[in-house]
Amino acid sequence: MDDRYELGDYRLGKGAFGQVVTAHDRRTKKTVACKKQPRSNRYEYRVLMSLSNSKASSVVPEPLSYSEESDGSSFLFMDKMDVDLGQLAREVDMQNDFRLLLSIAINLFKSLGKVHDSGWLHRDIEPGNIMLRDGSGRVYLVDFGMAKKYRSKSGGEHIPFVSKKKTVVGTAKYLSTWGHRHMQQSRRDDCASAMYTLAQVANGRLPWAKGGKQKPNMERVFRIKRETTAEDLFGGLPQSFVKVHRLVASLGFYDRPAYKRYIEIFLRDIRKL
Repeated sequence: MDDRYELGDYRLGKGAFGQVVTAHDRRTKKTVACKKQPRSNRYEYRVLMSLSNSKASSVVPEPLSYSEESDGSSFLFMDKMDVDLGQLAREVDMQNDFRLLLSIAINLFKSLGKVHDSGWLHRDIEPGNIMLRDGSGRVYLVDFGMAKKYRSKSGGEHIPFVSKKKTVVGTAKYLSTWGHRHMQQSRRDDCASAMYTLAQVANGRLPWAKGGKQKPNMERVFRIKRETTAEDLFGGLPQSFVKVHRLVASLGFYDRPAYKRYIEIFLRDIRKL
């Protein structure tokens, strides 16, 4: 492990492959984050390095250092964020703070647009992977372990459509209906997951989510997603959520999402408050 950093005891988060803890930067005296995994995490480090040198640098954590131990475990040090969207939703009643909810929606699509325009798909958009920091309102995206390059380079050729992928990538609860069909993911899938995420933090649950920690039944989740209308999903919320959800649902595989249009639709509802 890089001698510059000293691991702390406070756990910031935990995922399927490891955990994120605080660490002390001996040189700058600042608190940073460290993602510890019992296996290599070099891929995510490379993704973050690529994004930090692109137009998405302002919406992803800066990668500070990466090292691997002889036993194969890894340590990825990066900027520390303040709170993830799931934590914020547990502390704030979004049903009574539409301005905050709409602001998060606007900044989420701004951040997604920057990541996508840098040639990357996130492929696991969910509340725990969306972070806020310093009260600036800016939304940061984290956990790029499942990210995928969809263009060879800026303006390069788009990855081809594949109708039947062997594996499904992402979190079932927030996975797009295209993903459930085992289709190759593209920018539209991240946008669909973003809308499901916003519905979750606004309402506290999704219609297809069961209580407890049991493994989700993918067929059941997919069936309920298909049967759930935009009005059912965003009932009681500003109409902009229904409108943007429908626009995202109409996207084709190669389509560039209309990020600016989505943002303007959300802004119209903010101006009404």
